[in-house]
Amino acid sequence: MRVPVETMLSDHPLIDVRSPSEFEKGHVPGAHNIPLLSDQERHQVGICYKQQGQKAAIELGLELVGGKFEGFINDAQRLAEHRALNVYCWRGGMRSAAMSWLFEQTGLQAKTLEGGYKAWRQFALKTLRTPRKYISLTGYTGVGKTNILHALRALGEQVLDLEGIANHEGSAFVSAKRQQPSTEHFENLVAKQLLEFDASQPIWVEDESRSIGKVFMDTGFFELIRTADVVLVNRPYEDRIRFLCDTYGEKEMELLREGFERIRKRLGGQNVKAALSYLAQGNIDAAARIAMQYYDKAYLNSMSTSKRIPLTSVSLRDKTYCELATELKGWKDTRKW
Repeated sequence: MRVPVETMLSDHPLIDVRSPSEFEKGHVPGAHNIPLLSDQERHQVGICYKQQGQKAAIELGLELVGGKFEGFINDAQRLAEHRALNVYCWRGGMRSAAMSWLFEQTGLQAKTLEGGYKAWRQFALKTLRTPRKYISLTGYTGVGKTNILHALRALGEQVLDLEGIANHEGSAFVSAKRQQPSTEHFENLVAKQLLEFDASQPIWVEDESRSIGKVFMDTGFFELIRTADVVLVNRPYEDRIRFLCDTYGEKEMELLREGFERIRKRLGGQNVKAALSYLAQGNIDAAARIAMQYYDKAYLNSMSTSKRIPLTSVSLRDKTYCELATELKGWKDTRKW
């Protein structure tokens, strides 16, 4: 039996039978990978198909998977606590059909996703590009926008934490080796989050550039975020400096040095030289003030280019994140969206 893409995020376990590299590039969030063929085996079958045709490729595929049936069944039974699961491959074709048939022979109820992962991708991108009531928090670096979003979430607000989903802090001063999802899978994760929200209610986001580390937002989705209603968050300069020191001061000095090197062209050689000298002395405060020159200039350029006018502005002066989040929630509740 085939099921439409809209029902694939059901309570039943979702089995992705594509190769490990396909799964790694992007998959339906929450899916488990039980690959019919390994990456190498899939490559072999592909070559066979090109050189000898479909019939020979199918025969080779059957030969390659013949000894794996027991493992497939054991993995599926372990996941299907209630004896039901959904299965997909790239287009809902031969691979998912074969695995569904195998699972059904053992008493499992296996349904195949209509259109496969390709259908999910189309559905995910449509979800991303659907207009919603976004409220974007903007402000200079160091005002604590991510902390405010977390406080809003704790109050029950709908929050789309794009940096969290991208596994990145939105700063040059984080490890370049941090494991981020592929851009494709980032889109999948964001789409899943949006599907869980109440579409009639506003969604809080942070004002972001299109790139979050090595991840890039879909152009259509980014345009919705870039043109969202804006709330400006203010914080005294010295408080922002303390925030940067508290946030990055405990990181390894090598990471901080690498961060300054990444923004060398924007900050200028002399400024980077001075910042590195301060780091060598353990003077995080002075280095942070130099970094702030870069981030403040970048923020002003961004606001000037977008020409957006904030709906309101709030200040973190003498307030906790929770207190400011409560103020923002109250402001939101008094508006008609």
